[in-house]
Amino acid sequence: MTTKAKPKEASQVKKSRRWKRFTHDQIRSKVEQRRDLKCYHTLLMESAVEKDERGIVFDSHHKSWKKLIGLVTFQGNEKERRFQEELKKSKPDMYAIRQHCRRHGVPKDFRGKVWTLLLEEIAAQSHLGLPRGDFTKVLPPEDPGLRVIKAD
Repeated sequence: MTTKAKPKEASQVKKSRRWKRFTHDQIRSKVEQRRDLKCYHTLLMESAVEKDERGIVFDSHHKSWKKLIGLVTFQGNEKERRFQEELKKSKPDMYAIRQHCRRHGVPKDFRGKVWTLLLEEIAAQSHLGLPRGDFTKVLPPEDPGLRVIKAD
């Protein structure tokens, strides 16, 4: 007596392609990363299908999941737009530019402009006689590079 494997129903195959599994650590990390989006966790959990000890499965075609993707994409585009606007100003806010670059990196298209602004800022500080920081305090006193720095 042989038993045939039961073929999967079309709806099960379709659902399995739509579902995405994430571990609990991955979910915690993403929620923490997107803590400025107030409804992120709520929308994420609305699209949950299964929960077990390995993690949570989400339906990528659920309306809450789609809304979540839209919010995350919009947030990224909004930050990029504000960064570009700041670069276009005649006197850009260097603190805002440095913060954006620290958090998100320097976009390839704007590397030349960002470097130019940063170097101009350093030149202006040195022209005004403002201190740039004493890096010799970080080095050990016996460091051979320290002697070169002190000689300069």
